[in-house]
Amino acid sequence: MESATDTRSNWQRLDWSEIEPPGTSVKMRVRVADTVAGLATAAWYGPWDTPPVDLDVEMVPDTFYMEVEVQLSTTDPAVSPTFAGFSVGFDCPDIGPIP
Repeated sequence: MESATDTRSNWQRLDWSEIEPPGTSVKMRVRVADTVAGLATAAWYGPWDTPPVDLDVEMVPDTFYMEVEVQLSTTDPAVSPTFAGFSVGFDCPDIGPIP
């Protein structure tokens, strides 16, 4: 039987809060791996510019670790986007009830 530390996360949803004045953008992307070291060479998924993102539809595999990157850009140096935060929805299906 697998222990809780052997259970991969089923990544389900990426959501974030932003304010994008004209000429600006906020994009998100993720990469996943079974080790922290593996994140450095893992392929990126995204970037996405409209929340929320269904990570199952985007075929993000079940893994132990996820890295999230926020990309802020502007075409006008006098204006910038605002990024307020993000959340990741996930499930660990192999973990049974906690006694």
